[in-house]
Order: sequence, then C-alpha cells, then structure tokens
Amino acid sequence: MPGHQVGLTDQCWPERLLGPVPNFYLYSVNNPSEGTIAKRRSAATLISYLTPPAENAGLYRDLRDLKDLVSMWRENRHNSRGQSILETIVEKVIALNLEQDVPVPSEPGQDFVGKLYVYLTDLENRLIPTGLHILGEAPEVETLTDYVTAISYYDRPEQAVKSLASLTAESIGKKLADLEKLSEAGGEQALKDLELVRETVKIGVEKMIEQFMEKDKGGTFRFLRSKSEAIAAKTMQERLRQKSSYGVDFNVTAAAKTFIYLQDVVKDIVLSQEMNCLCHALDGNYALPGPGGDPVRNPKTLPTGKNSHALDPQAIPTPVAVRAGRKVADMMLQKLYDSTKSYPESIAVVLWGTDNIKTYGEGIAQAMALMGVEPVPDDLGRMSRLRLIPLEELGRPRIDVVVTVSGIFRDIFQGQMELLDEAVKMAALADEDCDRNYIRKHALAQAEEMNIPLESAATRIFSNAPGSYGGNVNQMVENSAWEEAGELADTFIKRKGFAYGKQVRGEVADAIYRSALSSVDTSFQNIDSSEVGIVDIDHYYEYLGGVSAAVKSIRGEKPNVLVADTTTPKVQIRGLEEMIRFETRTKTLNPKWYEGMLKHGYEGVREIQSRVDNTFGWSATAEAVDNWVYDEITEVYVTDDEMRKRLQELNPHALRGIVRRLLEANSRGFWDADEDKLEKLMEIYQDIEDEIEGVSVPA
Repeated sequence: MPGHQVGLTDQCWPERLLGPVPNFYLYSVNNPSEGTIAKRRSAATLISYLTPPAENAGLYRDLRDLKDLVSMWRENRHNSRGQSILETIVEKVIALNLEQDVPVPSEPGQDFVGKLYVYLTDLENRLIPTGLHILGEAPEVETLTDYVTAISYYDRPEQAVKSLASLTAESIGKKLADLEKLSEAGGEQALKDLELVRETVKIGVEKMIEQFMEKDKGGTFRFLRSKSEAIAAKTMQERLRQKSSYGVDFNVTAAAKTFIYLQDVVKDIVLSQEMNCLCHALDGNYALPGPGGDPVRNPKTLPTGKNSHALDPQAIPTPVAVRAGRKVADMMLQKLYDSTKSYPESIAVVLWGTDNIKTYGEGIAQAMALMGVEPVPDDLGRMSRLRLIPLEELGRPRIDVVVTVSGIFRDIFQGQMELLDEAVKMAALADEDCDRNYIRKHALAQAEEMNIPLESAATRIFSNAPGSYGGNVNQMVENSAWEEAGELADTFIKRKGFAYGKQVRGEVADAIYRSALSSVDTSFQNIDSSEVGIVDIDHYYEYLGGVSAAVKSIRGEKPNVLVADTTTPKVQIRGLEEMIRFETRTKTLNPKWYEGMLKHGYEGVREIQSRVDNTFGWSATAEAVDNWVYDEITEVYVTDDEMRKRLQELNPHALRGIVRRLLEANSRGFWDADEDKLEKLMEIYQDIEDEIEGVSVPA
C-alpha cells in the first residue's frame, strides 16, 4: 500500500484504512521480521502462535532396511557373511540414489559404511513438522520427546545450563564436537560413542517428561517438580554405566539443572495461552510482550500468545553471533578450498531479516568475516565500529562479498547495511596486494571499466527500491510466466539492483550489480529453522535461486551454491543439490511428514502441492533437482492409486496442481520422465480436470 514504511502520516493508506480501529494480528512466533513490519505499517498488536508440532523424521521403507543392513555388517564384518552384506549395502545405496551423498569407493569398507551410517542417522534425527499448528491447542505429549530433546542439545550460557549431549560426552571423557567430527570420517568407536550419547539423552528426556507430567481424570495435566529432574539425571547415569565401555563420571547436578530448565520449557509449551491471550487483548487489555524467534534455538519465545517483538538492531551482530559467523565462514571457505585448492574470489550472500533476528546477526557476521572485517562494540555496546583484520592475522585472502538483502532486512537493519557498506569500502581502499584482497582487485577493475570512482565501484549492498519487496522470481515460476532462465535472472537484477550504504539509499545501480555478480564463484545463504526448510517456502528459490540464476546468466556458468545448515548445534555446509535431496528424503517422501499433513485435509494437501511447486522452483532457477526426485514424487503422490484417491477427495485442485507441475518439469527438460509414466500422468490430469469441471465420461 502507498505510504511510508515507518512513521506513518494520516495520508498513508494503512492509517487511512484503519483509522482508530485496533489491529490484532495472529502471527507465527517464528517470523519476527514480518511481524515487525506489521507493527510499523499497520500498528499491529501481534498475538504469537506456536510453530507446528515436530518430531524426528525417522527412517522409512528401504532407508530403514538399509540402516538394518549397516548394523548387520558391523556385527558380521569379520566373518564370511560380512562381504555379502557389504555388497547388498552398495546395491541398495545405488538403488536409493544415495551415491551422490555417500560416494561408493572402488573398494568399500569401514570408512564408507561409517559415512553412510552418519548420513542415515542425520536423516533419522532431523526435526520435521508433523502437521499444522491449531490455534490454542498444545502439541500432543507423545510428540514432545523429540522436540524437547532438540532443545536440550543447545548450551544456554545465559542460564548457566549445559546441553545434555555435551554433559553425556564429557562423562565418558570425550568432547561432543570431536565425536561428531570423527564419526563423519567413519570412525567406528566415535560412531558407537555418539550413538550412546543420543540414546542416553533421549532416555533422560523421556524419563523427565514421564516423571514431570501427570494427567488427572479430567484430562488436565499437572506438573510435579519434586525430584523428577534428579530421577531423570540418575537414569542417564545408570544407562551410561550399563552401556559404556569407559569409566563414567556423569555430572548429575549439572544434568538436573538442565532438566529443571527443560521442565519450564515443557510447561510453557503445554500450557497454551494463545486463545486466552487473544481474547484478553480483544477485551481491550494489555498484551504482554515477548521475543520472537525459533522456539528450539530460543525457548524464551515461549509461552506463545505474546505480542512478539524483534531486537535492538544497534546491538547486532552480538559477540556470540560474531564467533558463530566466523566459524561458518571458515567452514565454507575450507569446503571450497578442499574441492578446488583455491579460495573463491567473490561470494554472493543472501541476507534476510528473519534469520538475522533469530540468530542475532549471524548472517551479517558471516559476510563481515568473509571480508576480513570484524565489528567492535562502542562503550554502550552498540556495534557501530569496524576493524580491518590485517592479512597476516587473517591468514587468507579477503573475499569479495556481494550482499543481496530482502526488503524487510532493508527496512529493519539500515544501520547494519551501512556497516556492511563501510566494511567493503575499508577493504577496497586498503593499501594491500590485490592478489590477497579480492575486494580491492574487483573494485579497481570495475572503476576502470565503468569509468566511475573507486568508492562507487565498491558498492556491494543491494536490495529493492524503497517501498518495494521481493524478487518476483517466485511469482514468474508459480505462474509459468517465463520461457528462458535468463528472464528470471533479468527480473531478479531489475528488482534487486538498487544500492544501499552510507551515502546511497536505494539508487538505481543495476549496472554495478551486474558487474559485481560477474566475478561471483559461489552463492550462499543460511538455513536456520527445521520448520521452514529450503523447499518449504518459495522465498528461498526466489532469493538464493534468483541470484544464482543471475550469476549464471552473466557469467555463462553455474556458480557453486551452498547453504549453511544451522538448524542444530552441529553446523554443516551443504551443497544446494545435497540439501534438496536431504529435505526431499526427510519431508516430501517421508510418510511421517505427509500423513501429518493429510490429517488437516484440504489445507494439508495444499501444503504438499506447495512443496512440489518449490522443488520445481529450484529446477527453474538453479537446475538443482535430481531426476529421481520427480520420479519418487510421482510414485508416492500420483501413480499410487490409493494415495491419489485420498488427495483427490481432500483437495482435487491441489492434486491437479501437483500433476500439472510434474508435466511442466518434463516439458521444460528438468525431468526426463519415461513415456509410460508421462502417458499415465496426462491421463490422470485429464481425469482430474473432468471431475473438477463436472464432466461425466460415458461408460
């Protein structure tokens, strides 16, 4: 709507439409950035609601069988059966299209099986939504164990609370990070130790919930704190003593303190106040404030029903976020260096408001770390100053970073955009060798090529024009309103080619944007929530896909596309194709996920259609979807007669959309469907059309 983004006048449309009418807005607690815009643009009082119920993804069908085979091999690897089991494992890995994620060596052995086991365990333990949240209803107690276990894996230094996993690892004389690193390399003992840690933590959380919660005859829960935390901690200690081959020195006192913290979290989850708080606000009473964000990463967002807020932007990135951002930047550069034996000269980074609110500026800190710049707090704790890290201290080249930010980030984090702009300018003007300062190298080349001042050439922060939002790539893909990928790229550049910084506030700069993108080797974005993954919403392919398409259009070759999976304390840098495969296995093809959606009828089927559309969006923008993904989606949702009938009864329009998108994937060359499957899809599409249109087919 026309008008200011902040400080609205009586001529701005939100003010003219609302007038004195109060505006109460139900908003997911996990989306504080858009909630902040609702406050600014429409004076909204937010009433937060909980994210959907979540459980571990588990393994299903052939994936479960494969893990059983791995266990059998570990038991029989030294006898005559071991080799035949290993051969079966290799055959199954290839049949399940897992060889890209777990490469099969010429002579597979312990390392191969170990890495396969780690991958399957990551799939199994991934936290996924198993339905949609119903306002005012708390999750079922049966679903709480996995959710609370995920929360227990985080250290909470502000509460002086240690993660249960860290305490468990320390009790057997290990560090959790070391076990994870060794297990990823296929270390047999590390795998056993890590499995023991996971099982022990889960048993402890189960015992805590069992002892802490009691349901009376009327179905109402009571919470009993007396000794339940000590019982849970001692249960973990006993389990370790029974199963561990090491001497056990378990810190029962520290574990009990963690359980007390988790009990408060459980209480906040179960005692839902959403409807009461909404009615309280509608009665004209004060709505209590509370922080927004991911409840797993930050349980301070609980209980929901609060008027959620964001944070003080002047205080970010926080020192904790700076350390975390530096770690992710180093991990990403190491991954790229290991694959090419050289550092990338330029990386296109996407920053969103929501991610940086939830992580207190980790994305901002990552961009600065790549450039070799760190923020320094002033006497009031505001991050308003920068230090250029000397190249000798940095130990690697300065990476040129092209930052594309969302419209909401632009509105909320104006000061951070200026800091990022200042960081680029400091590096571009530094008297350093261009072979080790890629920012200066590219800025000097751009200044000469475009005949503009060096400071203008060093523009690296881009977004929409003031008052405008989005890259529109998702809308073009959704409506099939494009012919060539270059059209998507041009639209993205046109929408996002406006410069921001200390001296510029949304000036047209698409020429500089194109020039900056012309040297990009890699595009990158964070994934910070298990609820909202890379194929859950269209904004991921709109932004990361859009900028990747733009780079390909300008350079003529695809960039490396990476994501930082920060949904758990175990941060992983994944390739885009790898991440799509991972989420396809944990959600799209997972019976636990789609059965959870189907419980919600019409809306649940629409959610399934949305995931298929978003998967297709990654084909359109980044050509990042494997052929087997479309094959499996077709077999699970369309050609299976029983499933198709269920979808058609619940939401025939969404089913038609799924089939139409699959046919489009084939026609555009993203999916090489065999002729029989294609013919079947076209027949099914026509049948659905006839039913929706009420056309009766003669017998």
